[in-house]
Amino acid sequence: MRKKIEEILENKCFVFVLLLLLLAVFAVIASISQGSHGGGDDWHHHRISRYAFQYPHYFLDHWGKPIFTLLSSPFSQYGQLGTKLYNVICGILAAFFAYKLARGRDLQNPLLMVFFVLFAPIYAALMPSSMTEITGSLILVLAVYLYFRDLPLWSAIVISFIPFARTEGLLILPLFLIAFMLRRQWRHIPWLITATIIYSLVGWFHFKDLFWVFTKIPYHSGSFSIYGSGSILYYINRTKFIWGLPLAFLMIPGIGVHFYDLIRSRFSLKEKHIDEFLLIFLPLAGILAFHSLAWYLGTGALALDRFMVLTIPLAAFFALKGYNLIERLLSFRNFWLQLVLKFVVVYFIVITPFNIYRFPVPLGESDMVLRDAMAWIKNQGLDSNKIYYFHPSIFLFVDIDPHDRQLIQEFIPDNENPGNKMEPGSLLIWDAHYSANEGRLPVERVIESGNFEQLMVFRPKNPFKVIGNRDFEIYVFQKKPD
Repeated sequence: MRKKIEEILENKCFVFVLLLLLLAVFAVIASISQGSHGGGDDWHHHRISRYAFQYPHYFLDHWGKPIFTLLSSPFSQYGQLGTKLYNVICGILAAFFAYKLARGRDLQNPLLMVFFVLFAPIYAALMPSSMTEITGSLILVLAVYLYFRDLPLWSAIVISFIPFARTEGLLILPLFLIAFMLRRQWRHIPWLITATIIYSLVGWFHFKDLFWVFTKIPYHSGSFSIYGSGSILYYINRTKFIWGLPLAFLMIPGIGVHFYDLIRSRFSLKEKHIDEFLLIFLPLAGILAFHSLAWYLGTGALALDRFMVLTIPLAAFFALKGYNLIERLLSFRNFWLQLVLKFVVVYFIVITPFNIYRFPVPLGESDMVLRDAMAWIKNQGLDSNKIYYFHPSIFLFVDIDPHDRQLIQEFIPDNENPGNKMEPGSLLIWDAHYSANEGRLPVERVIESGNFEQLMVFRPKNPFKVIGNRDFEIYVFQKKPD
């Protein structure tokens, strides 16, 4: 009996069956979820991916993340569900390569990596979405796996694409450079800029700027006035929602094991503990430190749990080391005790995201208010009027190409003079989140302009605050005749 169980757990076919089963589970969650834990950005990313073939410049959109757009766009042609399913597939692949990484490093119980990755709370929450972080995590763990699989050329090529999936990937490229230098793999170093060369040349034809990869980066400190700053321990304090307490509990001793092995090996290159430090520990610590400092210093980036998604496969690696240490201490090398311990750990890992986030994902409260507003507009026969909007989720409730400027337009022509250059009879959908913050258009300015008739105000049943400490609400205005 014991031998048969061991054979099943070590069987590669069992791993594939498990991954296919989990693929089906997350695909069902994605298909029956009306909303997403990605918020409004979710719709922005889907829109860019969905219309990239019709508007090819989207394949070079920095904010949309070019490699995400390239890979997801075929799926996105089938609607947002297609984009979500793309993300689910990426998550499953990331878990698979995390499992392969653990096997390649001769860690015991590598199958646990699948559960550690897929059921980390923020990872499970972001898989049924259109967000870019899952793609970034796949590129990172695949590049690390290829490196430890002694395929440095392919590792360099793959990791070269990470800045085009997640901007913080720029922090990771130098770590691979150092690793290659330590290993004297000089001929592989130039391949670290493969993606930059490709995208620079492709974008040159569109932007007429060979260095657009750097000059077109859309992030700046001007957003500080919107987002502000906060505690440097923000992400640590959000451990429950990001990595989950069970994974974090295992990760801490695992990091201890890693440093013990590193010191014991006297930083020798023979056992590759130094490579683990450079390519697994430092990216994890670096991403955490970068976003913590960015939020603390108020550089214009809002603190969001999803920024830690790239760290999940790396955290899972150390969690497995921690689990193996605990198993050795508690099981007394008894197979049945080890089996029970595995089931207990997997149980708590799997239930964690379901205790924190809602699955299937319902529409967000702001989206429900927007849905009611758009339904009212349709019932009033106003949907034939041109619509100006700020809230990205409006894309969900109107069957209109968002690029058709005759029918719909994001933002208004003149923020300082609302109504200027807007068609008489056109509608302005003002919301307290995007219009007031990213749009920098206070509702008072719209009302005081005298250019609009206020048609209706929509508010949630249960009031809630948005950035700027405003109550969320949606105003429907109509431009008066000139």
